[in-house]
Amino acid sequence: MPIAELLCQGARSDVFALAEHLLIDGTPEENHPLTEMISALEGILSEYADNNVIATIVALIHLDIAWARRSTESIRDTPARNLEAFNLQSKRTQQVLDPFCGIELDSLLLTSARCALLVGNPNANDRVTNDYEDLIDLTPQQQRHIHALGHHILPQWFGSYGSLELEARRTASRTQDIWGAGAYT
Repeated sequence: MPIAELLCQGARSDVFALAEHLLIDGTPEENHPLTEMISALEGILSEYADNNVIATIVALIHLDIAWARRSTESIRDTPARNLEAFNLQSKRTQQVLDPFCGIELDSLLLTSARCALLVGNPNANDRVTNDYEDLIDLTPQQQRHIHALGHHILPQWFGSYGSLELEARRTASRTQDIWGAGAYT
């Protein structure tokens, strides 16, 4: 795991643990600390508006909370209010990341966050291959990103078996010097 991602995960873990506890075990009236926590994060973000690392951490906390609201149920089994909350948190994540480009900043963390955000993006089908290509090109030795691309190109997410085949071949070709044919697999 890249060091930046590990540090970001650590920075998010305490905040997410509280959010998850409040969302799963609490009642709506008990979610006041969650609202305060989000407000505090937004305050930090406004104080360091030009810092892409802080923006990425705050964005990923919003995405963590979005997933906690969404739950692991299928979309048809998830309550409408939870899906609405997921969509709102995902939009906020996008807004936080919009001012920054991971490629221009040569930031694996930011580029990876953009790929994680694809799940909450209604236009993801148009972007998934390009976003993952950028990420894989930044760090071709990280097989996790190649695996995530394959996962997100499956029909239940943003692709088809045909697009999976095409991207597997393209990725294997681009990473031949590191993985041989392994990227295809």
